[in-house]
Amino acid sequence: MNQRSESDYGSFRYNLVWIIGYIFEKVRFVFSKENWNLLLFLIKKVEKWYKILIWRVGIESPFKITIGNHEISVSKKEEFYYLIGYLRLIKSGLNIRNFGNESISFEFMGKTLTLEFNGISKREVVGLIQKFSGVQNWYAKLNVVNKVVVDIGANIGDTAIFFFLHGAKSVIALEPIPKFYELARRNLSNNCSNAKIVLLNRAAGKPGRTKIETDAPTISTALSENIINGYDIIVHNLDELVREYDIKDGVLKVVCVGCEIDLFNCSSEEAIKAFSQILIIGIYGSRELVTKLKKCGFKTKILERHYYLFPKNKKRRVIFSVILAEKSIVSMR
Repeated sequence: MNQRSESDYGSFRYNLVWIIGYIFEKVRFVFSKENWNLLLFLIKKVEKWYKILIWRVGIESPFKITIGNHEISVSKKEEFYYLIGYLRLIKSGLNIRNFGNESISFEFMGKTLTLEFNGISKREVVGLIQKFSGVQNWYAKLNVVNKVVVDIGANIGDTAIFFFLHGAKSVIALEPIPKFYELARRNLSNNCSNAKIVLLNRAAGKPGRTKIETDAPTISTALSENIINGYDIIVHNLDELVREYDIKDGVLKVVCVGCEIDLFNCSSEEAIKAFSQILIIGIYGSRELVTKLKKCGFKTKILERHYYLFPKNKKRRVIFSVILAEKSIVSMR
């Protein structure tokens, strides 16, 4: 489960691609129909909507805003991005019944789901919930009905629940970070206790064992090759999972923040071909992944690509790619 080295992010070509992509993404943002529709929604539904617009154009003046019965204070970027994510959920029509500091309850497919998230920021939570609202449609592109789904990077159990409610035959969910694993365990128990979901406190990548930082706030800071006294976990490749759970024509979702290259490089073509659809949310190496998947007989499509700068991590420039791979008709014969 090794992450990409610092040198992978420092080449001239990589940085040039990032800079060009970052500029074009900013331009697309200005002309995005979704953002203009969100602005119209604000004008119609939210008092003092102009305070949000003022912050967005760069004048970061603290403010409070009330949406329904929910008051949100904004004094830093994290809170602003949470506000925007929350507004998108409300605009989508998602019925949020309660959004506290440790859990969120909402209606989905005729059920009331309650997800605990204690220790995770509300900004991250609204990102996880987007799949239930239709704001984010990556997971809806996967046909999981009567399929075995391997969910690598289960987080708080949200994707496993999503797949189960969409008709998955069973879900094999891997989450390496202990606090996320425990949240996932409780969320699965509270929302779909009778579902055929196997939750494993394990990782994906190069087979063997590795260590993670147990108190890290996110998975991206939990994984490191230099951890000595961390939490020891088992790491699986796809061959081991396919063999253990007898997977044929399955569906694979991968969100492992940097381990995706190792996972596919350390898995055989036969194991990769055990899946008819693969969704990868990766932070590096989309070209390498696409080449590998095409070699295995998949058609690939980049659903989204975003460009981030993490100033606290040596100003690392990260390209965030969402890749959908589907078996071509020829390869399925």
